[in-house]
Amino acid sequence: MDTNDVLDFVAEVDRDTRVIRDFKPGMSVRQGDIYIDMLSGDFKNLARDRKELEKRIKQGKFWKEFKFGALGERTTNLQLVNGTSLGSRHSISDADRSIVEVYAPTNTNPLEGPVLVAKSRFTIVHPEHAWVELPAGTYQIRYQRDFAQEELARIMD
Repeated sequence: MDTNDVLDFVAEVDRDTRVIRDFKPGMSVRQGDIYIDMLSGDFKNLARDRKELEKRIKQGKFWKEFKFGALGERTTNLQLVNGTSLGSRHSISDADRSIVEVYAPTNTNPLEGPVLVAKSRFTIVHPEHAWVELPAGTYQIRYQRDFAQEELARIMD
């Protein structure tokens, strides 16, 4: 799968929920300034899956320096992007709190978000973007790069 194979749900937002049914490991979906990458779903292979994703990202001409940090600790924070602005409110829906395990990033890479492990279907919500409903699986959250900055930085939605 090419890193350009991303489903983009930014356009025509009217509190829609985009239901993703045929989503396979290696595919990505976008919600505003975050990418949601599906990994294999086997938590035991998480390190391998993240290395494969890292390799695919580096194949793009703008991402040569991309590297994931170590997996962080499990957290109860459902917000996927740090911050208090409206744009940073990508979150696991509160109704799905018991379905999804969230592992915080170690923040060694400003483009790296948490890892999500979902036991069943769940929804990522945002006040300005269409909501995204995804199948059970393991996901890596990434942030969109701000190419206007010289150093590696994420774009702010």
